[in-house]
Amino acid sequence: MSKYLVLSDLDDTLLTWDKKITEETKVFLNEFTNKGNVFAICTGRPYTGALAIFKDLGLNMPMVTDNGCAIYNLDGKDKFFEIPLNIFKSFLEETRGMDAYMYMTTGTKRVYAHNLNLVPNWIVHNEYNDLTIVDGNPCEVVMDAPLICNLWVKAECFNEFEKIINKYQEHIFYRNWGKYFQDDLNIDVYSIEIHSKKASKGNALRYLKEYYKIDNDKTLAFGDQLNDISMIEEAHYGVAMINAVGELKSVTEYMTDYDFNNNGVIEFIKKHNLY
Repeated sequence: MSKYLVLSDLDDTLLTWDKKITEETKVFLNEFTNKGNVFAICTGRPYTGALAIFKDLGLNMPMVTDNGCAIYNLDGKDKFFEIPLNIFKSFLEETRGMDAYMYMTTGTKRVYAHNLNLVPNWIVHNEYNDLTIVDGNPCEVVMDAPLICNLWVKAECFNEFEKIINKYQEHIFYRNWGKYFQDDLNIDVYSIEIHSKKASKGNALRYLKEYYKIDNDKTLAFGDQLNDISMIEEAHYGVAMINAVGELKSVTEYMTDYDFNNNGVIEFIKKHNLY
């Protein structure tokens, strides 16, 4: 019997409102993988933001982080989709002074930060943290090709920033999460995420499908947000959570009957006997 491959987002998909995985889901996924199927969490969170959940599941499975930039635990190996270091350094030089804050993660498990005190606490402080933290101006201290970079661009610099980053579109993908007032800095900023053009949740699903030699009609993906669209479109069963945003629901015919608080992912798998 051919095995199944399932990729699931975490927040508002596999995790409940209090960022936990239900016991019912843990038990089912253990049975699911014991049958030879492959299950992987696939999240926009960085390595340390996903690791505690990965450990809690207790499964020998791959873990996709940083919106598809990194795939960990492939039979003891890892796969990274990085922005070439020379390209990234050139971009940093051209945009020097435009960001008010930045942090980036790398496959070497280093976090580079500009304004370290603003990096989310759950990234740099948790019981599984094995990162090296490097604080300082990224233009001077970065030594590794980045997986993903998050920065707050000063509002008055955004138009010029956008012109510059568009010159790098062959290598760099960027997502604008919108403008807001940053209380700690007392300024308006745009929240920007950048990573390799080769990285996406959809590409991660494609890579894992080929790695495990799984037929396309045995692939499933579950998500709720815009950054899940690529894997929803890539999977044979691309499933929107019932609580997903409308734009995600519009790209698929499949939807869960239950939300993230009520085991929506596993109930869909069981209902359609996809294991």
